Amino acid sequence: MSRPAIFFDRDGVLIESIVREGKPFAATMRSEVKFIASAASVCAHFKSAGFILIMFTNQPDVARKKANAAEVLQINEMVKHELHLDGYYCCTHDDVDRCECRKPLPGMLKMGERDFDIDLTKSFVIGDRTKDMQAGKAVGATTIFIDYGYRGESEGQAVGRDFVVKSLHEVVKIITKIE
Repeated sequence: MSRPAIFFDRDGVLIESIVREGKPFAATMRSEVKFIASAASVCAHFKSAGFILIMFTNQPDVARKKANAAEVLQINEMVKHELHLDGYYCCTHDDVDRCECRKPLPGMLKMGERDFDIDLTKSFVIGDRTKDMQAGKAVGATTIFIDYGYRGESEGQAVGRDFVVKSLHEVVKIITKIE
């Protein structure tokens, strides 16, 4: 029987983004990783509620030669281990590669559906970028946007956002009300 999942974007949702001039950037070295303060408690709450927990992340800096693939893998493994996630998917392609896994396309969500027998229509996608929301909407998931006020990502440009919050901690209240 298919189960619901919570798909978390990595940077800005589970770990802090590095923000320069109002624009978020991904951590490319383990030394840059700082977990969002409520990430561990939020993940523990949803894990105990029976959700499958999956991280899905675009990491185009690997294709752009701005990040080392092995280091990105180590960061992903560290996040999975520390937050007790069931799995993760990472797209290291750039837009020009036109792959099916790169958000806003839903390829990583569909991989999770297949690998973990997930019901995507009963699942949630939590992200801080419009691309996260578009991927979630493409598979019928409920989308929750964490609005940090990034340049070009304001609520006024909402695309496919079912809910808008200001922090990861607020996500618990929303999902609890829906369930």
